[in-house]
Amino acid sequence: MSSQKSPPLQLTLHHLQLGGQPKIGLEFRPHPIIQSLIKQHFSDARWYKEQALVTLPNTREQVKQLFAVFKGVAYINGTQFFNRPVPSTLSLETAATPSPAVTGCKPSDLPPVTIYPDKAALVLIKHRYDSVLYRKLSTLPYLHYSREKGGWLVDTARTALKQVLMEIKQFTHVRLDARLELCRVADIQEAWRGNERDEGHVRCPQKYLEILFARNYSRNTIKSYHSLLVRFMKELGLKDEQALATITADQINRYHSHWIASGQAKAASVNQSVNALRFYYKHVVKTPLVLEETIRSQKAFQLPKVMSREEVVALIRAAGNAKHRAMLGLIYSAGLRCGELINLQAGDVQLERQQIRIRAGKGGKDRITLLSSRAVALLKVYLEQYQPKHYLFEGQYGGPYTGSSLRKVLGQALKRAGNSIPYTLHCLRHSFATHLLEDGTDLRYIQTLLGHNSSKTTEIYTHVSQTAINNIQSPLDRLDFSQPMRKLELKP
Repeated sequence: MSSQKSPPLQLTLHHLQLGGQPKIGLEFRPHPIIQSLIKQHFSDARWYKEQALVTLPNTREQVKQLFAVFKGVAYINGTQFFNRPVPSTLSLETAATPSPAVTGCKPSDLPPVTIYPDKAALVLIKHRYDSVLYRKLSTLPYLHYSREKGGWLVDTARTALKQVLMEIKQFTHVRLDARLELCRVADIQEAWRGNERDEGHVRCPQKYLEILFARNYSRNTIKSYHSLLVRFMKELGLKDEQALATITADQINRYHSHWIASGQAKAASVNQSVNALRFYYKHVVKTPLVLEETIRSQKAFQLPKVMSREEVVALIRAAGNAKHRAMLGLIYSAGLRCGELINLQAGDVQLERQQIRIRAGKGGKDRITLLSSRAVALLKVYLEQYQPKHYLFEGQYGGPYTGSSLRKVLGQALKRAGNSIPYTLHCLRHSFATHLLEDGTDLRYIQTLLGHNSSKTTEIYTHVSQTAINNIQSPLDRLDFSQPMRKLELKP
């Protein structure tokens, strides 16, 4: 990759009211050329050290002169200046107050930044305009502002993303776009870590993540294990690996019992926490912790929530457009999980053979599932209109559709259909299996289509199959009530 050119000189214009007079605030990185031109051509310029701004009278002539003096020398960013009205209240005393950039500020005081993927090893950092945040970001030497992109570019081949995240988290929160693919364990560790100034901040041991990836656990499982270990550390006030090494099985059991008693966790969450902690002590620290003494919580038996066939029809019809109808229809048609749908690539759907190839589903397993004729019709309409390039269902700016967006699609469709029951995307998968069973499909075939390891997992649908329940006659219905009722004689 060719070396990055140094960023051009730039001035940013701001509106100010000082002592009741409108002023222009000039924000720029210290540079001898800019300073010399201001001193030479603007006799009314005043420097406010606390604000790190040069001020000028806010007149049309001064604005024209600015553009004339710096033409071909520096880029003048007037976006905020020309799109915002002059502020009505800002006294001289207010302007002279030290800014948050000097006194320090909490992450919540500044707008968050979002990091997007760009070409090759470049990432793009965008944020809502804020002069303090802009000034702070401009001090990071590896950030280069792009007028074309409307944000800051970073070459992660030269500067590790972990370093970028660590430094920006010092003064604001960081969000990662769903299309940003993290390939280094150190970057993933930093991306999942909380903000430096968050209360109870702890860092998950990197070796833990490295071993999980080495053992080929799915990224969703690794992220869950990471968050569960971090929660455990926060609750017990453990700051590092040395503190973790002192933990006993009794402490783990007390932690889980308190979590259950608080009503904030279900048995499945606690059992996954047990798995996460067992993995850490067995494979990472290798301490003499007696793993058999860690207690698992008894799971409550819960039946899957199933939609009626009429509700499924109304849901698909109420979806907003061809893309939404195709997504919801495909989940129900093939019994897909949310993650399986959004990870489908265009070549995974075989319209002629009416089959779908699921790659690396739950547990990293591939499988083949069916594709109905109606689903084919929905897909053909969608493909003709949208023409996706890589993924079967892509987001607004490319890349895979996100799970949160898909859940919003379901919620909006339920609302349009007038259905107030809080169904989830997984309910469509439950409905697929239950309706197949009611139509007489062998349980073993349903197990294969769903990708279940054990038949016991699939057998739960026998408990909610309406056909099976309706074929059973209650003993009350077998009683003979044809004889007239005798009057009861009440004894005095």
